[in-house]
Amino acid sequence: MKLQDGSTALVIHVITADEINNADVAIVKQACEEALLTYRRTLKLTLLTFSISSYDNDPRALFNIPEVRAWFQVLVREVPYVLSLLAGDGTMDWVLTCTAEIDIVVGAGEEAVFRFRPGTIKSFVTERLAAAHEMFGRIAPNETEFTRLCDEATQRMVEGFGRYLARMQ
Repeated sequence: MKLQDGSTALVIHVITADEINNADVAIVKQACEEALLTYRRTLKLTLLTFSISSYDNDPRALFNIPEVRAWFQVLVREVPYVLSLLAGDGTMDWVLTCTAEIDIVVGAGEEAVFRFRPGTIKSFVTERLAAAHEMFGRIAPNETEFTRLCDEATQRMVEGFGRYLARMQ
């Protein structure tokens, strides 16, 4: 969505099966870099959201598709601060389930569910927040803006974790 000043408020990227199968994160990596450049120019942070195509007819949850999990793990490895740029629209929920260390459990009715491995949430959040703080430290023009960016990213991540932790109970 373009704002009046020409900056972008939200970028929606449709991840294709080819990108998934080739572990190609280049377009999303570029979107992240453009978000940082836009911020430096406008002091408005562009948030990202993802949609995955080609798996609509697959009955498995995204976190239960090895290729999808592998793609997101490559993305987080190459762009460790990516979670800090995600919109709080539900994308955070399934990106977290595709990147955090989980055990997939098949329950009654053969519906797959997941459980976080012990210590995963703490270490995962700590790593992602550290990456976000490092990135915001590079782009924020002052301490006040740095704090605001970090607080907002932390809130989006915490809300994302909270949503799917609530679903697990």
